[in-house]
Amino acid sequence: MAESGWDFSSRWLTNTTDLKTTQINDMFPSDLNTLMGLTENYLATLSLKYGRTDLRKYFESLVTDRKSYFGEIFNGLNYPDYSRTR
Repeated sequence: MAESGWDFSSRWLTNTTDLKTTQINDMFPSDLNTLMGLTENYLATLSLKYGRTDLRKYFESLVTDRKSYFGEIFNGLNYPDYSRTR
C-alpha cells in the first residue's frame, strides 16, 4: 500500500495504536472500488467509440455488478472500507 500513500494509516490497523496489526489482505477499500468503477465506465465509453459493442456491454456489466455489490453490502447509505474479517 506504500504506493498509494495509505501505508501507515490507522485505516488498515486492527488495533489503531499498534502498527504491527496492519491488515490489508481482506480489505476492500471504497476508494479503490470507486477508481475501478470509473475505469470500467471509461473503458465502456471507449469501446463504444471504437465500435466494440461486445466490450462495451462487458464493461457496463462490470459497473452494474460493482454498484449492486456495494448496494448489498452497505445498503446504499455510505461506502466505508469493507473487511471480510471484521
